[in-house]
Amino acid sequence: MTKKFYKSEKFQAWFFPIIYFLLAVSIVITGCFIFKKKYYQPIVVNGHSMWPTLTGGGTITGANYQLRNHYGLADISKNSVYSLHRFDVVVTYYPQGWGGTNDYKIKRVWGFPGETIQMTYDLETHVYTFTAQKMGSPKYVLTSTQKEYEQTFEAYYYEGGKTKFVNKTLKYTVNEFVLPNKTFRTSHHVPGGDTSDTRVFHKALANDEYFVMGDNWQGSTDSFGNITNPNKLTANELQGRVISLNAYVTFNSGTGENTDMHEFAPRYEF
Repeated sequence: MTKKFYKSEKFQAWFFPIIYFLLAVSIVITGCFIFKKKYYQPIVVNGHSMWPTLTGGGTITGANYQLRNHYGLADISKNSVYSLHRFDVVVTYYPQGWGGTNDYKIKRVWGFPGETIQMTYDLETHVYTFTAQKMGSPKYVLTSTQKEYEQTFEAYYYEGGKTKFVNKTLKYTVNEFVLPNKTFRTSHHVPGGDTSDTRVFHKALANDEYFVMGDNWQGSTDSFGNITNPNKLTANELQGRVISLNAYVTFNSGTGENTDMHEFAPRYEF
């Protein structure tokens, strides 16, 4: 009787479609997992090193408002690493650590393998001039404009046991670099810190070495180092290129948890 039921058209009419459906779902889930692990990775910005481009938490000076962290997506395929353009924003990882930590860091690419790069600063005009040249190639030159910048961002605070959100505005001086397809700004401003630092350098990069900096020149751990810790960055430490950050999240650095997801319209496309 049981064998006849298994072979009946009624049993086969519902049993096999369910099996095929579960198989298709498992294939899709497995494919998405592999695709995510190999090609794309969600990221959360934590810290001040990419200010003012990216918000990574912290307390606003003279207020109880907390900055919220940007989160988004990075292309971690090897093709993204080997097809980088100058001033792309990248995710790096140092097994030996920067600043005594072993973690992922988001930076901007300034120099490529085999180049000689230099940054100068004019005390009278307050202009930074960046140059890069590789033997046999034309010299690349980019200058900045110092300007007052007003930034609006989202902050949060607690009231009556609830998390509330508010738009805040902060004014400070930035170095603005204008490219044909985008503009980015660097700042010495650290929320709660001073703004007096300047950055100049002259460096010849090895044939496997990249030079990266955070946009917050005073508050960034990057390719600057010392004799014992030169912070050499190779393609192996480049995890991928940041492709979008378009929302905020409240990030608890103590527990590593993301809470209070609060969607915004896309703001940054890299």
